[in-house]
Amino acid sequence: MLEIEQYQQADGVYFLRPEKILTEETTVYVIETLKSIYRGSEATYIILNLENNYTLPIRKLATDIRSFYRSIPPTNSPMFIAVIVENSMIQVMDSVLKTLMRREAIQAFNEMSRAKQWLMLERLKQQNVKDIGKIMRNDKPD
Repeated sequence: MLEIEQYQQADGVYFLRPEKILTEETTVYVIETLKSIYRGSEATYIILNLENNYTLPIRKLATDIRSFYRSIPPTNSPMFIAVIVENSMIQVMDSVLKTLMRREAIQAFNEMSRAKQWLMLERLKQQNVKDIGKIMRNDKPD
């Protein structure tokens, strides 16, 4: 059975690192883990570390993630995934993600610090959206 290192960091970001993704079927386990993390009532931020997964079926994983995203009702809160891959895989992963996914929901990185920075910016954007919503509701007459 596939092992996935999984924990939630102090800042609320989930960290996932599969030990290996050797076949297309094992991507299902990654998707099931994403589903178990996502609650829908608040924005979810995930780092999916795929470094050292040289046999990664990128297209299958991206397609499965896309299917999962499509199953999320538009009224639910968003989920943001920062995918970490080796330098040699960044262009391939980026190309597949651009083709198959909405770019604002998932990004590929080759450095953990940049992935964390992107998730932090997305969190700030989401907070601003909430704040604007509160302001708009307070400005409406009762």
